[in-house]
This record gives sequence, C-alpha cells and structure tokens, in this order.
Amino acid sequence: MPLIRSANLNLFIEIIVRLILMSAFCYMETMEPFTRVIQKAELESDFMYPHMESYVPGGALWAIVLSVPCTLSLIAWAGCNDCNDAFEILLSWSLALGINGVLTDMMKLIVGRPRPDFYYRCFPDGVETKYLQCTGDATEIMEGRKSFPSGHSSLSFCSLGMASAWLCGRLGVLSRRRGSGLRVVTCLLPLMVAGCVAFIYFFIIREEKRVHVAEMRMLRWMCGVTRMDKVRNDYTRGSLKVAQVTEKMRSRRLSW
Repeated sequence: MPLIRSANLNLFIEIIVRLILMSAFCYMETMEPFTRVIQKAELESDFMYPHMESYVPGGALWAIVLSVPCTLSLIAWAGCNDCNDAFEILLSWSLALGINGVLTDMMKLIVGRPRPDFYYRCFPDGVETKYLQCTGDATEIMEGRKSFPSGHSSLSFCSLGMASAWLCGRLGVLSRRRGSGLRVVTCLLPLMVAGCVAFIYFFIIREEKRVHVAEMRMLRWMCGVTRMDKVRNDYTRGSLKVAQVTEKMRSRRLSW
C-alpha cells in the first residue's frame, strides 16, 4: 500500500512539472522579445527580403511532433506488449517537449534577432517612417523579432531525436554482438528527417533570398530606378508583369 501511494504521488508530481513547463511555454509565446536597435542600412540590406510561406507549415510540423510519440507508444504497447514502456515514452516526450519549448522561447526573447523579412513586417506598404517606427501589425512585428533559434528545428529534433534514442535502445544497436547496418540506419532515420527540416531553412531559403536580391536588382535596372527611390518591389514587378523567380523554383521542385 505505501508503494502504491508513493507511485501515485510521484506520478502526480511529474504531471504538475509538465503542466508548469507547458504553462510557461504558452506564456512566453505572448511575451515581447528584446528590441534591438536596427540601423537603416542594416534594415535595408539584411532584413528586406520578401515574406514567403514556410516549406514546412506549422500544421505539418505539429502533426509530426505529436504523431511520433503516439506511434512509438502504440508500437510498444501493441507490438512489444510492454505497457510500462508505452507510458514512459509519453512521459519522457512530454518532459522533453516542455523543456525544449521553454529553452527555445527563452533564447528567442533574449536574443531578439529579426527575421529576414522584418522590413515588410515593419512597413507593409514599403514606405519608411522618419524615425523608422514600425507601422505594421503588432503581432507580426513581435513574431518578426523571434528568428533565432529556429522553433521548427528544435521541435523536430526534440520529437524525432527521442524516437531515434528509443529505437536505439529497443533494437540494441549499442549492445555487443547485436550491431548491424539495418539497425543503425533504422535508428538514424528519425534524425535524418529532423535534419532535413532544419537544413531546409538554412540552405534552400538562404539560396532563395540570394536569387530574390539578384532578381530585384535586374528589375530595378530595367525600370531605371534604384533602392534610394523607395519604390516597392511589388510595383516594380507589376510594371514589368513578371512573376517571382522563387515561386517558379518552388513549383518546379513540386513537379519533381
């Protein structure tokens, strides 16, 4: 009887800890990050990229984050007939998710690094104010100051990294005389997926930004204007009636 009471008390404490972490995460999502002083030259050179939809939408990301532990728990319960392991998977995942969310948001609030499209979040109409006071939506501006670290990368590695660790233990990859190439690849597969989610932001989006800058330089040259004329990119593109090169690149990738 005392052991049952002790186990119930420990479980209650574990649940309370997770509720506190989740509450802190939700509260920090609404907090204002550190406001860095951005000079005009820096704003126009580093943060004047167009606002584009994410390659990995938020709904798809949360579907991955939530489905992975549920799938592992179901495999442990139905396939391995281990109810304790299934329950511990959910406990460890929920704790890791709470800690990851709090640490990621804490870094975002402290660093306050603007996103590459911060200019058009701050000035949606492309017209700067005298003292660079933002005129855009307050929520968009606040989210525009939370660029680092990447929430997509941290969430994907949190959930899929736990899946990789569970597969490593279940398949006995590190056990003596049980290692095999197939088990190692199976263990590393979730980490590969998480790496794809992380690197897609670093490489593909970075390359698209460079293409966009080169494209706009050419379009301004064709229209006979410069950045000092403060003509919106939409107006420059509309006068020539051309579509974005980055959108054509994306549609080409999807057609593969």
